[in-house]
Amino acid sequence: MLYAGDERKHNNPNLAYVDAESVRGGNRVTANLSTLLSDFTNKLDQLKEHVTRVYVISEDKDYRLKNKAKINDLMAGWSVVNAVSDVSDKEDKANKVQTVSSLTQATSTNYPSERAVRLLHDQEVADRSSAITNAIDAIKDNVNPQFDTLKKIADAFVGSPVQKSFSSPTERNSFNVSKLPFQAFVTDDGDGKWALYQAISTGTNATYVKVSDPDLLNTALSDQQIKAAYERNLDTNVFTNADKEKLSGVTRDFTLSFPQPVRFYKDYFENKVTISKVVGDGVNLLRYSTDGGVHFYPINLPFSGSLTIDAGWIIWRIDFPNTTVALAAVNIKLL
Repeated sequence: MLYAGDERKHNNPNLAYVDAESVRGGNRVTANLSTLLSDFTNKLDQLKEHVTRVYVISEDKDYRLKNKAKINDLMAGWSVVNAVSDVSDKEDKANKVQTVSSLTQATSTNYPSERAVRLLHDQEVADRSSAITNAIDAIKDNVNPQFDTLKKIADAFVGSPVQKSFSSPTERNSFNVSKLPFQAFVTDDGDGKWALYQAISTGTNATYVKVSDPDLLNTALSDQQIKAAYERNLDTNVFTNADKEKLSGVTRDFTLSFPQPVRFYKDYFENKVTISKVVGDGVNLLRYSTDGGVHFYPINLPFSGSLTIDAGWIIWRIDFPNTTVALAAVNIKLL
């Protein structure tokens, strides 16, 4: 039996003559997009533009070679192949040469998305037209003459109360307040001065509360009036000069007594204190310790000045000048 070509090579008629790798323009396979750009740079003679297709495993897609010179450039050298583009290639070419009217018809027939966009656009135009009409009707609704139209538009945007000017309270009362909030500016409130009122009910003869007028703006209370007004409030008490004098007479002092032979006295200060004066009876020297008696610091009596002692326990100590003193004492005054 005679074998041809590839059959002579492998001596098995059941195997293929050739593999796609050996056919110019044949299909190929590669691992990923990086290898797509590198695997075939030395095999350009095996490739054919617009024919060679490579399956990229990582992307699960076929890529068609469109420009050998740009084989290392994914965008310029390759194009993604899919079933839809393959099937519709001829249809696309045919659509490109149709007339404008035929193209419009084909678009509306063959591309539902285009038709949906057109319908949506038409609906939006209709909605905008309806919204504008409703806004115009709302502006025209119950509008009073002259400038109220602009005022109503401003109120709709900023939510400010409607305000109208009147020459007198009588004219104001005859006006029909249709809705709140409403303010009435009266140019002459009966005293030749203006006044601003806030309506708290609707209709004619509405109930108004005065918000402001020149008298309210210009009124100034004296110091005595402010003081009296404050002290009329609950939970406040008058503080007079007599009260101040009483407080000024309050002193903070204490006396320590030392009956002989007692020479020590232990005391406790909850907070830091400042001693301003110390006088003694039957004693000329007072000592104190803030470290439990380890160190004693002297205070010559009488003392006048400023001596600060930290909070905590303190031990006072005196030395009797002679045995004839049966009881000694010191008085300590605090700031």
